[in-house]
Amino acid sequence: MSGIRENMRWGAMAFAAAILLFVYGGCAPETDETGPPVPVDAEAEDEEVDDEENVENDEPARPGNGEEEERLETVFEIRGDDNMRFDLTTFEVEAGVEVTVILENVGEMPKEAMGHNFVLFDLGTDVNAFAADAVQYPDNAYIPPDREEEVLAATGILGPGETEELTFTAPETPGDYDYACTFPGHTAAGMVGTMTVREPEEDDGS
Repeated sequence: MSGIRENMRWGAMAFAAAILLFVYGGCAPETDETGPPVPVDAEAEDEEVDDEENVENDEPARPGNGEEEERLETVFEIRGDDNMRFDLTTFEVEAGVEVTVILENVGEMPKEAMGHNFVLFDLGTDVNAFAADAVQYPDNAYIPPDREEEVLAATGILGPGETEELTFTAPETPGDYDYACTFPGHTAAGMVGTMTVREPEEDDGS
């Protein structure tokens, strides 16, 4: 009887040991299969950054303000009003360039009483004498037919709210070229201006 009890005691102890081995063996910490961290190659990282910067810098260079060539304007807006005045009385261009003048009558009086034009004269023209003769030629936009050779460019007569664009080539000879509105009385009233033509900038080849 005592032998049976002894066998039962050893069997229980073996069973308990098996349970403990199962429980604690299953809770053992898992090993990290990924291995130790791989050291970062600092030089390779720098090369990647440099490559990214090179890609960003592949855009074409834009010249700065110091690299831009100085060029005069070639388009000019001039407004005439009911006070018989141009709002732009001087401007400067280079010889031989294409110039555009946009004339606008910003007045409100009717065309028959307060029309405006833009007439550019050649050097040496007596503008006041020209305007005095022009009074006789309303059907020719107040330009005397026998003096048309003194005119380099001209618009028609504009009424209130009207605009005309005039394009011409600046003279090759530098100097101060007068312009005026030749509608009766407007030149004498001071509706005049000056276009200065200067020598073109020389290209130094740089």
